[in-house]
Amino acid sequence: MTHKRNGGALIIVMFIVMLFLIAGTGLLSLSEKGRLIAIRSSQDMASRICADAGIEAAVGEMNTRLANGTLDDSDLPMSVGETLPATEGAFSYKVDKVDGNYVAVSIGARGNFQRIIQAKIRRKSCFEYGVVARGQLNFPPNSTAKAYDSQNASAAGLEIQMGTLSTTSLVVTKPGSSVIGDLFVGVGGNPASTISVGGTLTGTKYALTEAPEIYQPAIPAGLPAKPDLHTNGTTVTVTPANSGVYANFCVDNGGGNIGKLVISGGTVTMAVTNFMKLDNSAEIVVNVDSTLLLYVACNISSMAGASISYDGSPMDPSHIQIYGTGTGSPQTWAIKAKNAWTGVIYAPNANISMQAGQNFYGAIFGNYVGLDIQSGYSFNYDVNLQRATNIVLGGDFVTKRWSESSSEGIPGWAN
Repeated sequence: MTHKRNGGALIIVMFIVMLFLIAGTGLLSLSEKGRLIAIRSSQDMASRICADAGIEAAVGEMNTRLANGTLDDSDLPMSVGETLPATEGAFSYKVDKVDGNYVAVSIGARGNFQRIIQAKIRRKSCFEYGVVARGQLNFPPNSTAKAYDSQNASAAGLEIQMGTLSTTSLVVTKPGSSVIGDLFVGVGGNPASTISVGGTLTGTKYALTEAPEIYQPAIPAGLPAKPDLHTNGTTVTVTPANSGVYANFCVDNGGGNIGKLVISGGTVTMAVTNFMKLDNSAEIVVNVDSTLLLYVACNISSMAGASISYDGSPMDPSHIQIYGTGTGSPQTWAIKAKNAWTGVIYAPNANISMQAGQNFYGAIFGNYVGLDIQSGYSFNYDVNLQRATNIVLGGDFVTKRWSESSSEGIPGWAN
């Protein structure tokens, strides 16, 4: 009987040992599977990080070329097989221009995993808003402020954003006016006390949560000095060959005739440092498919009936760009258009009085902004200015939005 009990105990011990072996083997298998899952997850995560890094690298290279003046739409950034430290991963990226927008594609790879990210990138515009004043903004009675897209006539639901960066200066819309959008005041301001709505506001009154970057325009380097410009009652045509720095710039009358300055032949870049005047009924006319880039360090005087206008479609305001380069005491600008005003103005140190016989198209940034629009007409902010690449003043490129694509079908350029 004793031997039988000892044999039974041995069987029990062996059974327990087998249970431990089976459990241990199972645990080892689970541990191995967990380790493999962890490796795969970390590699997948690393591939995403690498793809993100590729977008950042693409944006960085775009900004480097922008700063160096070497950005060329026919030769946009591209890189293949860059390694990302501490991840044992790599990324490749390529920037293209599609339908007027910059698009970056980045492929991140780590182990057997690949992720593809596509992002739209754009240069931060100096015209993120329709009308901005650092101080007071006045909008006239019986007029409308609204938004449109010069590159998409069917765009609907667009709204204008306009206001002041100050917390004490007023934003005033007069009786009979209509603002299709929002009115704002500076960061920390009280909209209730600084925004006076005399007409209709479809949107809201609010305080900015972050102040927009204020750029200081500067006369482009390398512009040659030119003799003073006087039309003296004649029609003077200037072309890109006349680009330069002018101390005195006068579209003046003479001999009973009206002075006229015609911008023709492409992009004309002119800077005025001392004195700028348009005589009674004198005109600056920018021809179709030409552009005037005007940098002004002084006051602008426009007499009765004077006008600056574009001969092409008023819907594209980029053909007249006026930048205020003055510092110190605010400049005083009187700018007029006999019919529609088409153009953009960025002059953070100028008190701007605008007058047009018909609609305004474009955007304005000034120290003080006063608009005088004929009754029944409107100020139209072109939202395309937020993405337009031919506006010469702006900030760095930023990512607008991104999406992840399927990892299948890696583009040939990334191989």
